[in-house]
Amino acid sequence: MEKFNTWADNYTQVQPFLPLPSKFDGAVEKIIRCYTIGPLIGIIKWIVFLVVLGILVVLDSVINFIPVGIIRRPLLRIVHYSLGRLLLLIAGFFTIDDRYVPSKRGNKTPTNQPGSNIQSGHIILSNHSSYITIIYLLHKFSPQFTITPNFWNQSIPQGQVIPVSFFQMLLSTIYQKQCTSDKSVSVDALLKQTEKEHRGPVVLFPEATTTNGKVLLGCVPVLPNTLEGSELKKIHIIGFKYDYSHFSPVYPAGSFAAHSFWLCTQFTNNIQVRYVIESDVESLEKNKALDEQLYDLLAGSIAVRRAKLLAKEKHSFLEYYYSYYKAYKST
Repeated sequence: MEKFNTWADNYTQVQPFLPLPSKFDGAVEKIIRCYTIGPLIGIIKWIVFLVVLGILVVLDSVINFIPVGIIRRPLLRIVHYSLGRLLLLIAGFFTIDDRYVPSKRGNKTPTNQPGSNIQSGHIILSNHSSYITIIYLLHKFSPQFTITPNFWNQSIPQGQVIPVSFFQMLLSTIYQKQCTSDKSVSVDALLKQTEKEHRGPVVLFPEATTTNGKVLLGCVPVLPNTLEGSELKKIHIIGFKYDYSHFSPVYPAGSFAAHSFWLCTQFTNNIQVRYVIESDVESLEKNKALDEQLYDLLAGSIAVRRAKLLAKEKHSFLEYYYSYYKAYKST
C-alpha cells in the first residue's frame, strides 16, 4: 500500500511492518474459508487455543516460583513441551519443518537433532515475526525470554536486554510498546545467572520488534561488548519463516484476537525453522565485527536481505496504521 511507503526501507525498498494480505483462489474459496466452514471450525479451535494458552501462562507463572532450579526446570520442560506443542497443533502446525541450513563454508551438516545441544547459559539469536515463534521456542527450549530496548534518545544501548517471563514476552509481542533500557541488565550477567539457576538458554531478538518477515531489520547491538571468538560455541542462530497459502501466520501489527482466530480457521499452517550449523558460527572471522557477521548468518538462514530501518521507526508506523484503520471503519 502506497500510503505506508513512508516506512519502507530505503536500502531494500521493502515495507517490513505491514501485515501480509490474505490470498484466495476465487470468490467461492473465499466464501468457504471466510464465511462458512472456516469460521465454524475456527471458533471451536480458537476457544480451545485461548483456554490452553491461559492454562500454560498460569502453570508457567506458578512453577517459576519454585526456587530450586533442579526441581523447577524438569517441571517447566514437561509443561512447556506438552502444552506448547498442543497450542501449535490447535493452530494448525501439525508438522514443524526444522532443519540445519546447508553450510556455505563447506562445513559438514550435523546428524543430531537441531537444537539438541542448546543449554542453560547459551544464547539463541533469532528473528521475530509472530507470537507463534514465542510458543515454538517455549515448547522446544523453555528459555529465558528477553525484550530488546527499541527506543532511545541518544546512543543505542549495547549488550543490554530486559529479562521477562513467557507471559510478558507474549504481551510485548502483541502490544509492541516503546521499551527503553531503564530496566535492562547486561547480557553477560544474565547468561551467568541463567546457567547458575538452570533457567535455560537466553533468547535475543536483535530486531527489537516484530516484522512481516520480508527482511531482517537493522539490528540493535544486543550481543555483549566482551564477546570473543572462544565464546561463539555458545551462540545458536535460529531463523523463522512462515509460508502461507491463504492467511499469513506473521503478526507485525493488528488485533491479536482477530489474527489468532483467522489463524485457527485454516486447516493447516506452515513454519520453517532454520538452524545455522554451529561450526559456521565458530568459524567466523575474528578480525571483523562478530555481531554483524552473526546477523548476516541470521538473515541468510531465512534467505532475506538485511534492512537499514530500525525498530525505533515502528512506533510512528503503528500510530498511523491504527489511526488509519480506525478512521476507515468509522466511514
